Amino acid sequence: MVVTSSVDPLPLDTPTATNISIKVANRGPGDLPIAVDPKLNFDVKVYLSDSNNLETATIKERQAIQIKDLDDLRQAINNNGEIDINIDPATINLHAARCKQLVYLCVEISLHSDSIYKETNPDTNDFCVEFSPPGNGEAGNTECFIDIAATGLAVTSPTDLEYKPGFDTEVVVQLSVTNNGGLPVPAATEGDNFVAVVFLTDANNLNSIKVPVSVTNGGYSAEIPGKVSNLAVPGVELTVNIPAIKARCEELTHVCVSITHDVTKYVDTDPTNEFYCIEFGPVADGKAGVKNCDVNIDLSTKDLLVTPRNTVYDFDAPTDTVIDAVVTNGGTGDLPASEQTPNYDIEFYLTDSPNLEDANFTLRIDARSITYESSLLGLGLINGNELELNTDDARLLIPLDQCLSITHICVKVTLYRSDLSVFTDPDESNNDACQRFGKVTDGHAGVIPCYVDIGVVDLEVMDPVNPRYLPDTDYELDMRITVRNYGALSLSHTPAQYEFNFKPVMYLANRNHIDRATVLIIQDPVGIEWLHEVASRVTVILDVFPISINIPQGKCADVTHLCVEIRHHGWYEDGNRPNDKKCIPFVKGVGGEINCEGEEPNDTDGTTGLPVVYTVVIVVVVVLAVLIGVTVALCNGCKKRTPKYETA
Repeated sequence: MVVTSSVDPLPLDTPTATNISIKVANRGPGDLPIAVDPKLNFDVKVYLSDSNNLETATIKERQAIQIKDLDDLRQAINNNGEIDINIDPATINLHAARCKQLVYLCVEISLHSDSIYKETNPDTNDFCVEFSPPGNGEAGNTECFIDIAATGLAVTSPTDLEYKPGFDTEVVVQLSVTNNGGLPVPAATEGDNFVAVVFLTDANNLNSIKVPVSVTNGGYSAEIPGKVSNLAVPGVELTVNIPAIKARCEELTHVCVSITHDVTKYVDTDPTNEFYCIEFGPVADGKAGVKNCDVNIDLSTKDLLVTPRNTVYDFDAPTDTVIDAVVTNGGTGDLPASEQTPNYDIEFYLTDSPNLEDANFTLRIDARSITYESSLLGLGLINGNELELNTDDARLLIPLDQCLSITHICVKVTLYRSDLSVFTDPDESNNDACQRFGKVTDGHAGVIPCYVDIGVVDLEVMDPVNPRYLPDTDYELDMRITVRNYGALSLSHTPAQYEFNFKPVMYLANRNHIDRATVLIIQDPVGIEWLHEVASRVTVILDVFPISINIPQGKCADVTHLCVEIRHHGWYEDGNRPNDKKCIPFVKGVGGEINCEGEEPNDTDGTTGLPVVYTVVIVVVVVLAVLIGVTVALCNGCKKRTPKYETA
């Protein structure tokens, strides 16, 4: 039996002309002679059946037939002979509702009802062949199947779509599907008939690289009719994020949609056509939108502000510091936020220039000493906006052995690993900002003590132990000063061409600091000058020296302190003058006591200072000592004395 349909595959619910050619055999024992017109030897019937044996079929539907040459039905057939009968056409109408059951096309041949001959075995009068939906069935293929194919993908919004790597881009697309089969997919009462899944890929297929895309409204639950073409599924919302890694961005070339379904709802006979891809390019050209893998970010750094906790940097320990700076994006692109890696590399340098590119001396600061919150370094920066970079922890250790080369601190902000990223900064000449070291009150970054700084640590009255003073009277005191070099540079011994390094000037004052005093009375010049060195960070106890003071009666009530100021020669620069001064109060046990009433206090403890008029006896003793050859070594400027050092 040979079946030739006019349409392949055979459509459903559609009468279709089909040619059927059958071979009929006579298994005897008698011969069947030719029938004379109008007589016929045979009756022919065609059925659709659920069985390949009509005798056992539970469902069979008779089909209309036509035999153009009735002589085929009059043919003689001898015992063990064969004849051919051509049914042209048989009109086959396979109903969709029963196509899953009616999978056989059967032909039944019997002797004509008017024939005088009888069949000995009527059970062999039918012959069946099977349909295949689709395949290689002997009866041909039918459309009794479901094959949902993705046949279109188009961007509907926005129409001027340009993706920004690293940013979520909202896109609306329309998906088109076709049912190549004749069976419909009924509307889903629960869930969806299929769901659209979208990927970014490196080819017009789903065989290799697939970057998932977030999809909203990608499910479709309505009926999908059989043999429907390009059924539109509008309003599928995508959230597309192009990777910011340059290599990955460049290798992604297409946006692909794949439709997936629950196999319990229906069986799709061809899973190879369930995806559709469009390449990146202008939406107006039917493409997925423009993708840019070379984004210009022009970072510019400004407003560096370094605020140390101490206005003068420490010698041996890092100084806690707050560092602020502002970075702007002057490029044409936008820098997205990043949770996995920082967006910025931040480097700090000590330099000799207000411009990092022009510096002759640069010393990079250890990155571990200046840190930022990771969340801050991951913040994005839109074109035209600025970002404040505030340190989480900053500790600056200034190398004082190189302090003469350091004038500025600079920060440089660059893109993190720009060699691997789509973001580029073609002009890094504006990526740094610098601030001069100097007084914070002058807007600078703090003072580096890169100078000699001789400061007075202590002022003591050595003799008498507890002097007592009357107004308008000269008093001789032996004093001692302790100084310290707070600077980074050591003060050497006075060079031969200079007279001294520093010397004291004595005052009477009404405050505990010379600079705050409103009554300040300079005393007679002190006849001592110091020549010796004071090393950096070393404390020196200087030799005892004599002074003469006189408290004027008119200012006696105002005078409360005895003060000293160190005067520097000038061949070197002392970088911090305020600590050159020291005051001690006129109180018992410190600077002595003043009696402004003009009466000599009772010398109950034997420590009252002697006025100059009572020192004649002392002078006589000195003269006698000289006369008898005894040398008294009086302090003559102390230029040849060896100072006492006390290391702090």
